[in-house]
Amino acid sequence: MRNAEVSDAEVRAALEASKWALTRPAGAFHFCIDDTTEIRGLLRHPSDSTQAAALGFQESVAQLEQWSVQWSPGHMGIPGDEAADGEAKRGARPKEAEEADIPKELPTLMYLKRINKRGRKRICDNWWIENMPTRYRRWNLDTARTPKELQL
Repeated sequence: MRNAEVSDAEVRAALEASKWALTRPAGAFHFCIDDTTEIRGLLRHPSDSTQAAALGFQESVAQLEQWSVQWSPGHMGIPGDEAADGEAKRGARPKEAEEADIPKELPTLMYLKRINKRGRKRICDNWWIENMPTRYRRWNLDTARTPKELQL
């Protein structure tokens, strides 16, 4: 996936896993996911950004005889979880060499929100540099950090 966030890629991976499960002999399938927000989205209330993949997942698992979505603790050194997180990160932010193999898609909503936030911050930073009162310049204040005096 290009122009996506890691959570977008993880929900897409769940969709692909559910499609794979449909090609296997009948049995119990357990989808282990380390993010409760994604689990909630897959089962009931998908976010706007992952809605299409989550609804596709729901359609796929409805055709399975026995399945479950289970929470798996993240970043605890569980080999399968760490490998899945790594794949999701690579899928959400592929290297240029890998991009040729990835179909072009519209950017996800989560990705656009992050880019928008970064752009707003850059605009604010530039405004501050141009409009900072002269008396503030001696303190070398910027918008990126909170002065020690104001940190809690």
